[in-house]
Amino acid sequence: MAHQVCAVVGLQPGDRLPSGASYIHAQYRFKPSHLWRNVGINTALFAFFAFCSGLNRIGMEMLKTPAGQLATVFYNKGPRGVRRRDKIDSETGSDRGNESLETSVGQSNDAHQSQEHQDPDKSQNLAWTNLSLDIKGKEGDQRLLNNLSGSVKSGQLKALMGVSGAGKTTLLNALAGHSTIGNLTGTLALNGQVLPTFFRSRMGYDIHLPTQTVREALQMTARLRRPESISVADKNAYVEKMIQWLGMEHIADALIGVPGAGLNLEQRKKVSIGVEMASKPEVLFLNKPTSGLDGQSAMLIARLLRRLADSGQAILCTIHQPAAELIDQFDKLYLLSRGGNLVYDGPLGTRCQEAIQYFHPRSRPCSLEENPAEYFLAVIGAGSRNDAHMDWTGLWRDSQQAKEREKTEQSLVPADEHAPQLEQQSMYSVPFHVQLWVVVQRTWLYYWREPDYVTSKLWMSVGNSLLNSLTYLQSPNTERGAYNRVFSAFMSFIVGPPLGLQVQPRFVTLRDIFVHRERESLTYHWLAFVLSTFIVELPFTFLSSLVYWLLWYFPVGYFTTPSRAGYSFLMYELFGVFATSLAQLCASLMPNIEAAFAANGFFFMFCNTFAGTLSPKPVTPSGWRWFYNISPLFYLGEGVTVDALQDLPIRCKESEVSIFYAANGTSCGQYAHDFLKAATGYLLNPESTMECQYCRYRDGQSYFQQYGYQFSHRHRNIGVFICFIAFNFTMVLMMTYLTKTPRH
Repeated sequence: MAHQVCAVVGLQPGDRLPSGASYIHAQYRFKPSHLWRNVGINTALFAFFAFCSGLNRIGMEMLKTPAGQLATVFYNKGPRGVRRRDKIDSETGSDRGNESLETSVGQSNDAHQSQEHQDPDKSQNLAWTNLSLDIKGKEGDQRLLNNLSGSVKSGQLKALMGVSGAGKTTLLNALAGHSTIGNLTGTLALNGQVLPTFFRSRMGYDIHLPTQTVREALQMTARLRRPESISVADKNAYVEKMIQWLGMEHIADALIGVPGAGLNLEQRKKVSIGVEMASKPEVLFLNKPTSGLDGQSAMLIARLLRRLADSGQAILCTIHQPAAELIDQFDKLYLLSRGGNLVYDGPLGTRCQEAIQYFHPRSRPCSLEENPAEYFLAVIGAGSRNDAHMDWTGLWRDSQQAKEREKTEQSLVPADEHAPQLEQQSMYSVPFHVQLWVVVQRTWLYYWREPDYVTSKLWMSVGNSLLNSLTYLQSPNTERGAYNRVFSAFMSFIVGPPLGLQVQPRFVTLRDIFVHRERESLTYHWLAFVLSTFIVELPFTFLSSLVYWLLWYFPVGYFTTPSRAGYSFLMYELFGVFATSLAQLCASLMPNIEAAFAANGFFFMFCNTFAGTLSPKPVTPSGWRWFYNISPLFYLGEGVTVDALQDLPIRCKESEVSIFYAANGTSCGQYAHDFLKAATGYLLNPESTMECQYCRYRDGQSYFQQYGYQFSHRHRNIGVFICFIAFNFTMVLMMTYLTKTPRH
């Protein structure tokens, strides 16, 4: 046994089996005597962080902003570099710098502005007949809308009301083309022509991002939802007119922001209306435009809608429990009962007297103190349901008013079901390349105006790279130095998960805006959304990867020749792109950001486990080895490792040398001759006849053989890694198409 040795650190000549204690002390400087000391240190750290967390919770509770405090409105830098901040009351919505806002709604020049907005040659009349919507349930088909007919014309402000569950929002979505559930039947016609299936681009809901200014939100809508034949200059000029017409000059350059750090609720409602008006819709659909507003702000919005209608705009909007003064701004009422049945479609009249006169003979009178809107809902079955036994649907169907309206609606809808549809050359108003360019610009501003994302990305790269490089600073050409080079490369991959955590919130935010707003109005194609997230992420990814690589690669002491350093740089840039692509893939697979975080962590844990560094492929149980073939980081790790170690001479330190003794007076070289032919190491003193010093590795390639790596795979790994990136991006496209595009 004196002439043999096991080439493991911590062993002495003649030792057959190494003890665990001697091995971990020689390799890691760990001591069993430190066991309970370490438990105490970890317990103290846990208590410290728990204490800090408790202080943070107490501070958050004590420092809550009281309700009604002033919020801040941020303005984009103007041509003179001025950045304004106005104080807005977050509850009442009053703008202390613009007290005349209410007055501006009723200015004396309303008539002139209305005439400017109105186009008498293009009167718009939307009509629907026998509109029904059925969905399949556990107990069979359920009807949500029941043979509804009606119309809305230019100059009309029509209120869509009904009891809870009557189908108000369902009808609004069906008319706007947003309904993607059930079987919708009936006829929709605009100006006597049957509407195409993509009528949604002519109507819509609010479309904006917190980092957009009011002007930019309107301009984006105008550029994407108005025909390409109209020049950008004309579109922008119309936007300026709309900003002035809506009285939003003072907030035109304000960032929309979020509640508490942006526009107040009333201003956001006005922006939503302005965004839709910027597309010049034939019919403007609004879903509860006054909800959440105080009485004064709700009245301002109602008067604004009245002005729009007076200018020739056709408006249909749902209203929930309006005040008497507010409902008086509307000229038509479309009232639904439970089950999606129509009970009234006609004029309201002054103080709602015409509608009241319809219900009064059939029910009870409306007292002078009673809100007409509440009266209508009460008599058809809301509240106490005293009159719920009456067949209001049948009463309306048999009434003279209904028969007169039926004649009017029949004149607006083609009698022939095969009548030609309203012509529109494309589902979208502008070509795809225009959509992509506009959406990329919007996404770029979203990133650029929130510099915390870019700076945190860069600082994370700086911090992690310095921690890595200073830990393994100028690794020597020893066995331990070779280990440091391999493990330093592996540590550079650990930055992947936090990179993904930064990418995912932005992807999910943009996706939610697309799904819930922009997709429904056919503003742009889903492919433009996905490609814009790729394109805008890449520059920041390349920059952060460059910063990390520069601060890590050279301080560790890797090869500086162009071929070696260039290969490592290319692979690390690809790694940044891979981390981004995997993060977006996880986000596209998951319904919310929390699930996306969990998925990203799981997939990176899998990739790191089978990267080949922590558990080399040759020593992994055979049943698990096939996982290395599908782990992207295995190919990345192999490429970076062989690039860092190939042709690196290894010179063992004294502590790394294994000692044995030559037998029978022979020299060390003669005694170990046959062994050295197949060994990865070499003898430091082959001429010695006494103590033989053996170094386990002669060069870098003999060291990385234990991981199953090969230098000949170097260029293959580039191609394979690029294929994994392409797979991730392709899956993002596929999952977005399968889960975020409607199936009618």
